[in-house]
Formats: sequence, structure tokens, C-alpha cells
Amino acid sequence: MTGGASRAVVGLAIAVTSIAGVGAQRAAREPIVGLPCEGCEAVYEGRPASPASTARIAPAGEPGAPMTLTGRVLDHEGRPRAGVVVYAYHTNAEGLYPPPATSVGAAGNRHGRLRGWAVSGADGRYTFETIRPGSVSDP
Repeated sequence: MTGGASRAVVGLAIAVTSIAGVGAQRAAREPIVGLPCEGCEAVYEGRPASPASTARIAPAGEPGAPMTLTGRVLDHEGRPRAGVVVYAYHTNAEGLYPPPATSVGAAGNRHGRLRGWAVSGADGRYTFETIRPGSVSDP
């Protein structure tokens, strides 16, 4: 392995959090759904102030098969939830978490540069444009 990249055990991870506040103090109190998780603070490291409902994780030209990941956030009664931030990160096509160009924080650095945030729309939907992540089980 080169460049500080680490091998993936799981190729894609997603966490969701409320978008109610964006400041650092408020962010520390926002709930993260899907606990327990290691490095949950990465959700906040480098997060844009106003994510859109569609986000790009892998930049144009990133090696790998293009992939669109869509989802819908629902409450416990199956109703759409608007304003929920969805954080996703994944490996590159080789199954590595490539390091970011500039440091974003300890957890964010561990997640690599292929990461992004989208906020659920009025219908609860969000979309990520990216590439298919590789894993250690790929040939």
C-alpha cells in the first residue's frame, strides 16, 4: 500500500444526522443515527454548511465504474423526513481509502477523500453520484 491509504473491509458506509444546526457546538449535540460507529466525529469534519439533496463523492475522472446511490429517509411510521444529513464515504475502485489532499481531522482523514454529504428533501430522498467502491474481495 502506498500514500497512506488503507485497505477496506467494508466498501461503503453511511451515517445520518439532523441538519438543525451547523455550528461546532450544535454539531456536537446533533444525534447520529446508526450507532455505534468508530470515528463518528468524521460526520462533522469538513461538512459543508448547506449540503444539497444531490452530492458528488468521487470527482469527475475518478477511476472506476460510475454509480448513483439514492435513498430515502423515513421516520418510524414510514413518513418522509426532510432536512436529515446523510454522510457517506467509501473506498476507491482498488478498495483503498485514499487520503485527502489536505487534512480534515483525524476521523475524516481515516475515511479518506471519497466522502460527501447530502440532505434529504421534502420527500426524504437524497442522491450521491460516485464510482463503484472496490473491496478486498474483488479480484
